[in-house]
Amino acid sequence: MEQTVFLDECGFTGEDLAQPDQPVFVVASHNLTEDEASALKEQHFGHVKAEELKHSSLQRREQHHAAVTALLDAVLTS
Repeated sequence: MEQTVFLDECGFTGEDLAQPDQPVFVVASHNLTEDEASALKEQHFGHVKAEELKHSSLQRREQHHAAVTALLDAVLTS
């Protein structure tokens, strides 16, 4: 069975991550199929017009905070 792996990064500020002044760099992934991820995105963020969900945009509006929490709950309990 072929599986596509999606990764996302946060905090990338350059190639030299070993420098003491380099901020934290995080890489995240999940084990959802593309259909499952699309369904969850539609369920929790169907009202968001942006093509890509970005924390920097979502955190600005209170209405998105509950959707982020609900998405995390759904993923963690599935």
